[in-house]
Amino acid sequence: MRKISKLIFKCIIALIPLWVIAFYIAINPLSYLSQDSVGAYWNKTFTKSSHEKQYDVVIIGDSMAATSFMPELLSDSTINLSLSGSSPVEGYYTLKEYLDNNKAPKDVFISYMDYHLAHDDFTFSTCNQVHKFSLTDYIEIYKNIKKTKADQFESVQIEDYWSNAIASSFYMPSEYIASIINSIKEGGRYESNKISYDEITQHFGRSCIMTNNISDSTGIRYDDFSVSSLQSCYYKKIIDLCETKQINLHIIKLPLDRNTLFTDEYVAKVNGYYMTVLADTKYTEFRWYPADYAVEWFWDDYHMNQHGSYRFSMQLKEDYPNIWGDYSATAEQMQAINNDIQIENEMAELFKWIDKKDYSVIIYGNVKDDDVTGIYNAFLQYGSQEIAKSSIANLYVINGTANEEELSVNKTDGALRLDIGNNQKTIDIDESENVLNVIVIDRKNECVVTSKCSTFNMETYTLEELYEM
Repeated sequence: MRKISKLIFKCIIALIPLWVIAFYIAINPLSYLSQDSVGAYWNKTFTKSSHEKQYDVVIIGDSMAATSFMPELLSDSTINLSLSGSSPVEGYYTLKEYLDNNKAPKDVFISYMDYHLAHDDFTFSTCNQVHKFSLTDYIEIYKNIKKTKADQFESVQIEDYWSNAIASSFYMPSEYIASIINSIKEGGRYESNKISYDEITQHFGRSCIMTNNISDSTGIRYDDFSVSSLQSCYYKKIIDLCETKQINLHIIKLPLDRNTLFTDEYVAKVNGYYMTVLADTKYTEFRWYPADYAVEWFWDDYHMNQHGSYRFSMQLKEDYPNIWGDYSATAEQMQAINNDIQIENEMAELFKWIDKKDYSVIIYGNVKDDDVTGIYNAFLQYGSQEIAKSSIANLYVINGTANEEELSVNKTDGALRLDIGNNQKTIDIDESENVLNVIVIDRKNECVVTSKCSTFNMETYTLEELYEM
């Protein structure tokens, strides 16, 4: 008996390192997760929690949906729970878990690119890393894989399905050791992952590549459309879930660029599939946006850049006025828009972001007075924004909905001193000939968003890209 006790004690001692590692895995995911998994971890953390705030609209989908739907422009009560690389499999469990812990939204928007519908594959490894699925979920997924005879997998190794599922469920080191070792080699991942995590929070769940790069697409021809047996199963489960809870479900086929070609056979298959799937539904619609967006609004064949996402989000507000009508941007939304403005590289696009919001823009340019006004009216004016000349030479102010009287500007040598509410800020300026200095001020959060310059070419009468001072 004493020998057995000693053996048990030795086993316990031997297992202590594994328990320590498992505890570390459970409480410090941002310390070892890869950059690509941070969005999925944020998503899981959000859906498993109960929120005091009521979200009226939930977005579900893949990276195309994550890119295209901008909650900061749509409404303060919109959350984007799309996951890059995901399929209806992940989408169903994302929505189900959110509904298990929170009041149902009025509307759900869902969108997946053709690839994620045609293949049985889903982001199994990433889901394991962030504990997206419960044991009950794993069992249900496995049963549906067998039921639908799904076999088109690349990232899911069916022979290792249960070993991976159990390792994830019980935080076993075998599932995470590679990520932990890589994190150590990189000198730690916590700080960069925490920044990414906070940015996703700031953008209301929108986790995607935010860029203004332009696609070099020459167009894609679409000949065939299909939905795999497994994805069709989970597509219908999402529809049934929304129908049961009387949630308005909007299935959106996102716009593509003008070089895209849909054959008649493809169009017939798409419309035929959705006509069949939605035949007996009451709360579900299918909407197909045409391929009529400019190539300049995409950064690859499928994903919109910030300029495209802005236009699509504004188009949604027009198409769904009862969901996303006119609104006054909250301080939280403007913080997200501030990030969008900071990466803006075109002067004219910048003024779209500030429209009907509590922003002010200061333009200082060492050019003729009439030229600054003419440049603004010709290239930059958007909506009802008007340019006003300041008492300071070469300085102009444009307001979104901001109160001009609450902003004080003074010029010193090579700089502008701004008094914004209770805050003061000094901004260096370039006084070179034909250079326009542009300073964007968030009046609601009382901060300078960005300070950039653009050179005006007097010969071609064009503005060059924005650049940092």
